[in-house]
Amino acid sequence: MKADPLHTLSLLEGILSDLEAQTDLRDILQRITDGYLHLFDCNTVGIVLNDDRRKLCRVVGLSNRSGLLPEIDRILGFSLKELTIPTDRKVNETIERVKRGEVIVFHRLCELFYPLISKKVCEQLEQRSQSRCYMVAPITSDDKIVGGIFASHSRSEVSELDLRSIRLIAGVVGLVIKNRMLIEDIRKSEQRFRILVEESTIPLIILQEERVVFANQAFTKLSGYPSSELLALDKRELLGLIHPDDQILWKSQLNVLPRGQAIELRLIRKNGEARWVSVFISPITYHEQVAIQITFIDINEKKENELELRRYQEQLEELVTKKTEQLNIRIEEVEKLNRAMLNLLEDYKAVNEGLTELAKKLHDSNEDLEAFTFTVSHDLRAPLRAVEGFAHAIVEDAGERLDPATREYCDRIITAAQHMEGLIDDLLKYSRIGRREITLSPIALEEVLTEVMGAFQMEIKDKKARVEIERPLPVVLAHRATLTQVLSNLLSNALKFHKDGIQPWVRIRVEPYGSRVRIYVEDNGIGIDPKDHKRIFRLFERLHGIESYPGTGVGLAIVKRGVEQMGGKVGLDSEPGRGSRFYLELRRYLQVEDET
Repeated sequence: MKADPLHTLSLLEGILSDLEAQTDLRDILQRITDGYLHLFDCNTVGIVLNDDRRKLCRVVGLSNRSGLLPEIDRILGFSLKELTIPTDRKVNETIERVKRGEVIVFHRLCELFYPLISKKVCEQLEQRSQSRCYMVAPITSDDKIVGGIFASHSRSEVSELDLRSIRLIAGVVGLVIKNRMLIEDIRKSEQRFRILVEESTIPLIILQEERVVFANQAFTKLSGYPSSELLALDKRELLGLIHPDDQILWKSQLNVLPRGQAIELRLIRKNGEARWVSVFISPITYHEQVAIQITFIDINEKKENELELRRYQEQLEELVTKKTEQLNIRIEEVEKLNRAMLNLLEDYKAVNEGLTELAKKLHDSNEDLEAFTFTVSHDLRAPLRAVEGFAHAIVEDAGERLDPATREYCDRIITAAQHMEGLIDDLLKYSRIGRREITLSPIALEEVLTEVMGAFQMEIKDKKARVEIERPLPVVLAHRATLTQVLSNLLSNALKFHKDGIQPWVRIRVEPYGSRVRIYVEDNGIGIDPKDHKRIFRLFERLHGIESYPGTGVGLAIVKRGVEQMGGKVGLDSEPGRGSRFYLELRRYLQVEDET
């Protein structure tokens, strides 16, 4: 039987309504089993959930056609809803496979329930229910299997739609369970916050929509006003409790809501007495709405009590801030889950179509890139070398007979050809980094830097540069050839873009960064304007003319693509005239990873 999309949407809308109304979890799961039973023409549908404390599974939702449940209970000798399945030991292979996350299709009831139910009773149940095919799917919440869903059919075989439907409903149940857990966490957090505030010895009030909505007993004692009178005050009337000379300060602080900053002013008690208090004002979430919490500390008391009161206030401030952040996160997650449930069916189809189209585009793009690389390698480089060779031949053969202008033209041809060949080399490197499949392995940074320094030995000597490497150096997860190319490009730039008349200085060092490391390449060069920090990593981007600093504008693009291919990040700190500090962020290799 094919499910009616309208009925399916109606079922999902009903589940969402139950979630918004905070309906009991068992009622929601019972509604799901009832809906699934009728939508997909099942004989019986049941949901079981883990009870970790008792180490067993319990039936929490059960639906059956034609009122067969009393007859089934009679055959069993007990209520099917009281059936429990142990989770701390192996019952049978079918249940073990479900625990491993498999969707199981079988034709004999004893495959699921034996030895919990005898084979003879299983056969009687099969005959009475007229079921010929059964399915069981695991229910997962937060990547943990928390139960299962069972469905039986009169048909001898199940269709692809049946399999997809039970997976879908299992997914929906998992989301419902996670939603319930989040709502319970929010409820408990609100309860703890409410108890903390109500029983606090620190006087405080809460303003919401410019009215006093809460005043604890400590504040009623401090002010002398009963709670009934305080809860009738609006923002303007509350101002009457502040000394006239301090009202401007009160209003200014209430407008800016300084978090954690104390102000000192005089509170007018009901008997007319003015008492100096230290006031803290902070925004909070109260009953899921924005509010303002105002706490008062009586500083007329002895100085020895002042430090203790301040410590309690800071603890309360920290707790309120933490719980507010947690509440906001939980509420946002609940909203995301609700939206995800509404878009589940539509997103599934869109993802499949998108993946197919993306695979085709990627295949076409790789073919185009391979064709381009072939053209650059064979069709451009050969004539370019011929031009450079002829120019060299003219200079060597006609040398002294060439007038200065002609000699200059030949030199320009040679320089341009060499620049073009360098550009082609860089483009081929950039193309290869983008196309090739790379495998990350443990790479000793010491060995890579030794290789790079050897390649630049002559240039460092010619420029009288000072290159410092801070040791020891770690082992990182990287691709050796790619990492060598990246560090070579960064060292080349550091030696190239230096100030005239100043000895080039380069320092290479490594700092831990969580589970990663940052490899810094620092120099005392000309520096880079912050507005150009992102731009220089794009292909063909140059900040200086080729006559000032030679290059192709591809080097840093190769660096960025290479680091990203290795699952890392690249960044830069620099200002004009103050040098540059590039960094690569890569995974640090730990011995435990290899053993695992």
